[in-house]
Amino acid sequence: MNIAGVLLQVHPDRLDEVRSALDRFPGVEVHKVTEDGRLLVTVEEEDPQGGTVLAVHRLEGVLAASVAYHHFEPEDDRDEDSNDEAITA
Repeated sequence: MNIAGVLLQVHPDRLDEVRSALDRFPGVEVHKVTEDGRLLVTVEEEDPQGGTVLAVHRLEGVLAASVAYHHFEPEDDRDEDSNDEAITA
């Protein structure tokens, strides 16, 4: 699982369009939007290559995308945590 915090700079005239497009991506959540076109989003995805982050960056109207935070959880670690919780629950 990849979890990334991404700061987007969007053309202010395309802000509504980009925000609507972001809402259609599974695992993408918009947390903050400024009037000058900056958006703070998180992306949670299974793709180890970061395909969703790349797709967000390529959206029409997105001028720049900067990854401000990245966390990767190997699938094996998540399975172990799930098993531990199941045993103690």
